[in-house]
Amino acid sequence: MLWSIGHSQEVVRLPASRPFVASGNEFLWFCLSVRSSGIAASTRLAIKDWWLAQDLDNAVTHRLLEFDNESRISQIKVTAKLIAYEVARTFNGESGGDDDDGDTYADAETEVW
Repeated sequence: MLWSIGHSQEVVRLPASRPFVASGNEFLWFCLSVRSSGIAASTRLAIKDWWLAQDLDNAVTHRLLEFDNESRISQIKVTAKLIAYEVARTFNGESGGDDDDGDTYADAETEVW
């Protein structure tokens, strides 16, 4: 009961809503949409509390940095595999695309990855 100027009002508590995001992937998609729109996450969600807004914006920035780092690491791994493949071809004595017919492009059916 909440007492106010002699009148009683009953405080109604709503059941807790589901979490802001159900999984990390949902949060990542939200972060990517924030980055592509250029509008701060706290502004998009109309968060008025300054500390809460800063906390959300920092969390979004952190997740985007992690995503970018994961992408760069996977690109580096692919590049390393391609370099290792080319080095192996070089040291195994295989020619680098010098076919008898003069075609400089690799044959898609015989190329090994």
